[in-house]
Amino acid sequence: MVIAAISIVYFEGKEYDKLRKDIEQQGLDDELKSAVSKTQQLKDKFSAMLSVLGISVYRGGDILAYTFLLPILGMIINVANTFGFDSVEMATLTTSLVHSGLITVSSVVFRDVMQKIASKLSSRHR
Repeated sequence: MVIAAISIVYFEGKEYDKLRKDIEQQGLDDELKSAVSKTQQLKDKFSAMLSVLGISVYRGGDILAYTFLLPILGMIINVANTFGFDSVEMATLTTSLVHSGLITVSSVVFRDVMQKIASKLSSRHR
């Protein structure tokens, strides 16, 4: 019954309609409907969990990206006072910006992938 419910919720086609009709002919309509309902609820909860996971990783990555920008604040104050960079400050500035950008981009990509997977799961068989 569990496999039939999962098959009906996640896959579509003539074979699954035949499976559903066979189960209904055996008098297990209510059990099948209950199993399909529970499977659909589980799928919806899993989809919501993936969406929340993507947003959480994005927010954590955003916080981490800002931590790489903290060393730049001292450099900005130094540039305002002396009107110039030395080579060490320029290397630190470049490294901080690159790391911050990479973390931001990767967290955005992860968030978008999780949201696409979640939307695909939730839009199927509705």
